[in-house]
Amino acid sequence: MNQSFKYYSSIEVPELPLTLLNWDEYTYRQRVHRVHSETKTIPLIWDEKLKGDIIYHKNYTHFKDFLDNLPLGQGYIQSAILINLPSGKSIPTHIDSAPFFKNYRRIHIPLITNEDCLFTVGSETKHLKQGEIWEINNDNAYHSVINGGSSDRIHLLIDFYETRLLISTHNRLMLNDKVIHENEGVYYGAFKGEGNTVWVVSRGAKEYLLQIDLDYGVVFRKQIPSLFTHDCIRNGDKVYIADCGHGNVVILNYPSMEVYKIHNIFTVREHINTLNYNNGILWCLLHNLGKSKLVGIDPETGEYQKIYTDVGIQSHGLVRYLDGFLVLSSFESQLLYVTDGGTEVLYTDNGTFLKGLTKVGNLVYFGASPPLERRNRSDPSLQCELISFDLVTGVVTRQSKLTRGLLNNLIKI
Repeated sequence: MNQSFKYYSSIEVPELPLTLLNWDEYTYRQRVHRVHSETKTIPLIWDEKLKGDIIYHKNYTHFKDFLDNLPLGQGYIQSAILINLPSGKSIPTHIDSAPFFKNYRRIHIPLITNEDCLFTVGSETKHLKQGEIWEINNDNAYHSVINGGSSDRIHLLIDFYETRLLISTHNRLMLNDKVIHENEGVYYGAFKGEGNTVWVVSRGAKEYLLQIDLDYGVVFRKQIPSLFTHDCIRNGDKVYIADCGHGNVVILNYPSMEVYKIHNIFTVREHINTLNYNNGILWCLLHNLGKSKLVGIDPETGEYQKIYTDVGIQSHGLVRYLDGFLVLSSFESQLLYVTDGGTEVLYTDNGTFLKGLTKVGNLVYFGASPPLERRNRSDPSLQCELISFDLVTGVVTRQSKLTRGLLNNLIKI
């Protein structure tokens, strides 16, 4: 965003308990940042020292529904605070330059205001009306606020992380809602490449790794010695491929994509389908066409290091989380948390088939489709939902996606 102010939309501000809040209780922001000394603050979701530590404060519950329904797009709220600038007070000209501001969209929503409240960024000055949603580009830009009216001005300030998800489906590759590539077989595992490129498996009569520039399309195509490929990931100068059709783990050198070695350690029936690399161990999720298991192997030798047996039924997806892993029990429509202490069900959907899994901040994203026969997974009329589940609050949101087939894989780029 280059302009100082970017307007998004307007909402009707509902009845909120603004007058019941204790505006004098929290003083950290005013004391530490002297330019805000004339303001009053109510923290809701607050990363006080801008280090990625999200804290949900006691007043959050009163505003939770309002925050959950704001039309901010795909992503999550890193911080949300209410700022009261009393009548006749101001925020003097200053500049924000913390690295934090480069990664988040700073959103202002006036809840109570008057026509004499003026917000200046650089050489541009605006009055932001009640219920308008504005993104403010104040990173390394001088800005100030003055309330020249006879009433207090209360803004909801939000730092929002906009998530870019690469979505692989049975017929197309998408970046959020934008179609990047389609009609070249089944798209599966993917990983971020250099610059503006991604790599994705294309599964057709032959199987390829496609290097795709997100603006210009395919720039390189490499056939891979794999059959019925279900995943590919990258760690450093190695790419790991789940060769489901042979029961192999294929390892390629990056970026040449020449074969480094092949481990023939699983059976076809074990149905290796998802990979994760963590602390020197390559984790392989085995679908098993039934009760699934998770096997950690030495990536150099292929030797087993650890096995989890209670990881759902016909499972997909594998994301490292705290002391264990997040996994989708596709057959049971469940999001699981797998640790040495056992398996916990975090969320159960309503009879859908779950597949594709990634984590962004506190949010877990995965695809949901109606139960269907395997032969119907490439049906171009099939549209899947993208579900997000908040690991802290348990909030679930759903968004329909024009997948034109089963959603197979999700990664954040």
